[in-house]
Amino acid sequence: MTELSHAQKIKCMIALISALAVVSITSSLNWPILAEALRNQGYSESLIGINAAAQFGGIIIVALAAPRIIPALGFFKAILLGFAIVALALVALPVFRGFETWLVIRFLLGVGNSLLFTAGDTWVNQIVDDRVRGRWMGIYVTVGMAGWAVGPILGAYLDPDTVWPFISGLVAVAIAACFLMPARKLDVRLSASERGLALGL
Repeated sequence: MTELSHAQKIKCMIALISALAVVSITSSLNWPILAEALRNQGYSESLIGINAAAQFGGIIIVALAAPRIIPALGFFKAILLGFAIVALALVALPVFRGFETWLVIRFLLGVGNSLLFTAGDTWVNQIVDDRVRGRWMGIYVTVGMAGWAVGPILGAYLDPDTVWPFISGLVAVAIAACFLMPARKLDVRLSASERGLALGL
């Protein structure tokens, strides 16, 4: 694995934590907004749950494919790919407002979100020293949870039948990508022996 200096590690962690904070907001915003939009279209709670399950399908696929995808791309490119997939899904959701099409789009949304979070979590674990791991992971998780708490609060002020929730999500993704940019030259590469261990496999 490529070694980073202490200053580079701090810079990378700040970039990752900032990006996580913003992307957590848009991720948590999607769930209530999409559920309410389907409810307004007359779908039952059971069908709304089935639609949401498609997103978990994407998460499962990434969990299975991550040991190949992330080492092949590198952490930075894997996260950027996740951002791109999420952005594409956010563009498609208000354009194609059908139950069946949302199944496909939400599957892709799950893929994108899972890819960027899995790559981000693994990247953090690889660059943090053992002696300060607890402190940095505490900050990382706390910021992420704060973002997840803010999303539904923002969702309460947005109309799910308009494009504004999705535009808000796109803006958040763009901001998160900008926060991540300082880390683009600080990517670390895993050796073959480190790949399975780093990804928990």
